Parts: sequence; structure tokens; C-alpha cells
Amino acid sequence: MPNGDLMYMIKGSCIRRITPLGDTVSEIAVPPENDWPHHDFLPLADGRLLYPGRYDIALDDSANGGDAETMARVDTINLYDPDTGGIERVWDSMDFWDIRDPEQRGAWSGEDWLHMNSLSKTADGDYIASLRNLDQVVSLSPDFKTVRWRLGGPGGDFDFPDPADRFTMQHAAS
Repeated sequence: MPNGDLMYMIKGSCIRRITPLGDTVSEIAVPPENDWPHHDFLPLADGRLLYPGRYDIALDDSANGGDAETMARVDTINLYDPDTGGIERVWDSMDFWDIRDPEQRGAWSGEDWLHMNSLSKTADGDYIASLRNLDQVVSLSPDFKTVRWRLGGPGGDFDFPDPADRFTMQHAAS
């Protein structure tokens, strides 16, 4: 952080901010049913924090050869305000992809569907997210209401005529 504090994630439970001497300054602890943080987080200039979250759903996947009650993890982007302690879901992948559509499933074979593993901000204010299991990097508008482009994966906006140029299971997109 600009003042020298450090932030780190404790897998599946919280994001903690500490002083360089290790004293806890703050902690975002989210129960699993409320978009628990995973993989990455992005401190914003105003002191708030964006982080990928996820929640579980049960879906009938029998039309695709799966079980009538299949568990799937759905990715979100959440905004944490340390001043109020409030957490707001600002983006939900279910608004843009349909896990029931075989063409939008990517590498999903149960449970962890898109697997967002990085989130970064561009110079023009958009957000870049890596969706590992979809083999896709996406650009999201600053208000999170539009997917501006999709690189790789199903329904991508760019062609890769040379198979050697394609990527899979990417991390840390920026």
C-alpha cells in the first residue's frame, strides 16, 4: 500500500491488511455463502478494494449429460469499503455467460466454472479479468455493465489463425 502496509489473502476466508511490523490493520472476512474472496484483489485510489469472489449454485445439467443437481461455482467482482465495512457485488458472471450452454462452458467439468484468477485496471479505466477455465481474458467497462471484448476462449472477439498463438489456463492478465 502507499503507506507501506501489506495486503495478503488467506485462501477462501479473508483479505488482511498489516503494517510492515505485522500488526493487523483490517480484515475482510466473508462467509463462503457471500462471495468469498479468492486469487486476487485490487486496491483502488479511494481506499476501497475490488476482489474476485464466488458463490455456489445448483443447476440441472442433465441436458448436457450431467446430474440433475450439479454444483457450480460462479465468479463475481465485489467492492469492499473499509470505511463502512460494506461489500457490494458489482459484477456477476451469470449476467454475461450461461453455464447451461455447452458452447460457453469452456473447460468446466464440474464445480469451478470460470475460475477468475486475476483482476487489473487499464489506463483508460476498464478492468481486465482472466477467466482461466474459459481460456479467456475479458475487458470490462468501468461500471461493470459491459464486456468490451473477449480474447481467446468461446465467443472470443479476435481470431488466432495460428494455433501456436492460442493460450489456455492463463494467469495474471493485465
